[in-house]
Amino acid sequence: MEIKISEIEEISILDINRKLKNVECDLEYYLHQKERSFNRTQPKPVDITKEPTQGGKRENKFDNYVIKNEELDPMIDLLQDERIALEKLLISKLQASGEYAVILQTLIGLKERHYSWPKIEKKYIATGILPVSLGTCRNIWKKYICMRNV
Repeated sequence: MEIKISEIEEISILDINRKLKNVECDLEYYLHQKERSFNRTQPKPVDITKEPTQGGKRENKFDNYVIKNEELDPMIDLLQDERIALEKLLISKLQASGEYAVILQTLIGLKERHYSWPKIEKKYIATGILPVSLGTCRNIWKKYICMRNV
């Protein structure tokens, strides 16, 4: 899939945010699937209410987990790479449009007043005052902290 430069310029910040949210939801789904397959390999409590039976099936649960991971890991890696690329694109678009400085100044003011991330998400991101996701806000804040500490 080849993307032309003119197509990148036409993508709005809102579209990037939507794509980023979709990728994060998909990533969360696949990570949950991976966690479920891992939990199946862990020992379970003994259930003494069941009747003893003859026989049963023997299977190696860890092998099944590894096989399942071979299917899930490439998708998880792809989604993580896509999320990183979309965040970089979003930050570059924000910097180009001049909104990056406004978002950074808002975050600096909020963090100086000791606002927590959940409170920022509830009051400022959910209401649309900050036009980016919580993850993007955290990344902007981390970059600011790194620049300040150098």
